[in-house]
Amino acid sequence: MLLKAITIILVSLLSITGISHAQETVIHDKAQQEYSSIINQAVPPTSVKTQVDLLFQDPEFVQAFIQRENTMSNKQRRIIAQKYFLQKISRWNYVFKTPLVPGYILKLGGIHWTNSFGGSSVRAKDASNKNVSRVAYQQLIAQVIQNRQLKHVCVVKKYLYEIPGNPNIPRSEKKLCDDNFIVLAQDLTDQLLTPEENYARYKTITQEQLEELNVIAREAYIADFKMMNCVFGKDDKIYLIDTEQTNRAHEDDFFLKNPEQMAKDTAWGLKWIGRLTKVRDDEKYYQTMLEVLRSSGPYYEMGIEPDDNPTVTQEFIALIEKLRESF
Repeated sequence: MLLKAITIILVSLLSITGISHAQETVIHDKAQQEYSSIINQAVPPTSVKTQVDLLFQDPEFVQAFIQRENTMSNKQRRIIAQKYFLQKISRWNYVFKTPLVPGYILKLGGIHWTNSFGGSSVRAKDASNKNVSRVAYQQLIAQVIQNRQLKHVCVVKKYLYEIPGNPNIPRSEKKLCDDNFIVLAQDLTDQLLTPEENYARYKTITQEQLEELNVIAREAYIADFKMMNCVFGKDDKIYLIDTEQTNRAHEDDFFLKNPEQMAKDTAWGLKWIGRLTKVRDDEKYYQTMLEVLRSSGPYYEMGIEPDDNPTVTQEFIALIEKLRESF
């Protein structure tokens, strides 16, 4: 881990001071080796791949949910979603369940990505790495958990499904970006506490459990430790279910190339973990968080968006502002 961090810093210094074409080639080759390693570790089970293959055989499915540039409306997407029994489970990202792929969640990153919870849609002009970052950081977290022998934290397994394209390019040599792969995540809903049960469980979180989260923040540079992303399981372990790195949307930033961003992500991660202690120790704050959870139904509503300009309720916005003012 230390050697890797030193390598990252050296690469960043080279980019500041100027590097030769030969040095650029070496850096590119190292990056491709890293990407190939991530891709090779994320091959989905054959049975699951076969099920997803059926979706991609339909050009309408690809146009509706994979192609980045299209004019299809949400109404048209709803029709196709209903055809495949797709249930949208995230307000601002294309994240779905379908009984056609049981036991897995489909995280699609091709068509668009969004910034923050404000709902502003950002059309990606170039291939981004936002969606595939979920797998890269899941693997990094798993490595930290194994190396540090953590007992109370685990991470949901995620795979890369190769979008059908040029069959002449080996999978391991594909560019690791959202144009080439979607993400398949294990669906552990039945093994996890409900949102309200999870929030209540944080009232009794132990220092040992918090310290393991701190280890993840410091050694895997994960920023987003909201309670909805760190869910207690029925086995009393904390499952990290959201490993996307929002700030790593494009090639220049993805995967651990920017020490300054890594430091910022770590700082944010530690700050969010501090808020978990506030849930434990401050009853008023805990009740406010429950209010946010109960009012966020329209924000995380099921199904495709009801229109092309999704909005959140004023009640939800007011509660979020109230939380912000408490820090």
